[in-house]
Amino acid sequence: FSLVTADLMSDSGWKEAVQGCDYVIHIASPYPLKPPQDRHALVPVARDGSLRVVRAALEEPTVERIVLTSSVMAMAYWRDFPKPERHITEDCWTDPTWDQVTAYPVSKTMAEKAVWDLVEKQEGAKDKLVVVNPMMVWGPMYDSVISTSSEIGYLFLTGAYPAVPQMSLTIVDVRDVAQLMERALVAPNVTGRRLIAASSGSLSMLDIGRTLGKAFPKYANKVPRYTL
Repeated sequence: FSLVTADLMSDSGWKEAVQGCDYVIHIASPYPLKPPQDRHALVPVARDGSLRVVRAALEEPTVERIVLTSSVMAMAYWRDFPKPERHITEDCWTDPTWDQVTAYPVSKTMAEKAVWDLVEKQEGAKDKLVVVNPMMVWGPMYDSVISTSSEIGYLFLTGAYPAVPQMSLTIVDVRDVAQLMERALVAPNVTGRRLIAASSGSLSMLDIGRTLGKAFPKYANKVPRYTL
């Protein structure tokens, strides 16, 4: 394999990055643990970066399929949220104009929408695109750099959160997400769709702490014990 330098905020390098490729996967965009106060602060790099990658892939004649990583965050927040009887499907969209939606969901929503708008305008482009929308992604890390998702687990184990909100999360193993992306590159009948990557159930934040405590007994006395 070869490495090519490219920047999500620059046009240079992307043509070279996809040259001769059969498949292109755009994996992630910035996800800070502490959301910026400006709800649109993350939009330029998320939206423009995604468009640069997808445009370059569409212009490369060898590329057969593009997999874009979005998020369930781009699906889950609307003004009458939550309604118990409403389930999240690939037809659901977060409303980025709602002032209760923070910077990361705003950025993921606007980035994904921009990509769909792009492929809708080019003949045959939609037939090359698959979007994967994962829930909270945890699992083995590739290196020592702690991602924001993993940092939440780290903070649970270091006593940073003695108490947690009464809310539940659906978690998906990073290896399952990777396998889904790999299959999405070649599977029939998935182009032009949004694929939700999630486990079959959810865990309360308190249960997440208990589960981590059992997995790492050395830190069991550090995990959250109370709800807010």
